[in-house]
Order: sequence, then C-alpha cells, then structure tokens
Amino acid sequence: MTGDKVETMRGALSAAFAERVIPSLVSLYKDHAPTDARSQLFPHVVSALGACVATRGVAPEAPLWRTAAAALVAVVRCPSSPRVE
Repeated sequence: MTGDKVETMRGALSAAFAERVIPSLVSLYKDHAPTDARSQLFPHVVSALGACVATRGVAPEAPLWRTAAAALVAVVRCPSSPRVE
C-alpha cells in the first residue's frame, strides 16, 4: 500500500460514526471483556478516547469530544480498571 492510500483509509471513518460506536465499544469493554483483557486494553482505550476528546480544540461545537469524554470517565471509573498510584 502506498502512503497516500493508508492515510485515506485511516481517515475514512467519520466523527459521526465514531460518536455512534463509542458507547457500544465502552459497554463491551466494561461489561463483557475479561479482567485480564481489560488490563491489556486499558492504555489503548484511554489513548483512543483521549484522541477523540482532543478534537475539542479543532471542532468545539462537534459532539464527538463530549461523547468521548463521558466514555473516558466511564472507563476510568470501571471497577476493574488498572489503578495508578
């Protein structure tokens, strides 16, 4: 694959799609993933949601960052989330 094609594929998902899929993915993470899988996925989930929250600087009126921020709080507050001390 050429670099241009990879960039096109990477940007193919819209913010509206992400906004609709985030609640489902967080529900799967919190309610159905085994504890060891949640521990392994935690940094990736937080990173992905953080990237969505960062869209606030580019499009503050868009609802994606609000959806992602609420999901991020839910993931961090999940009882089986890894604790950082």
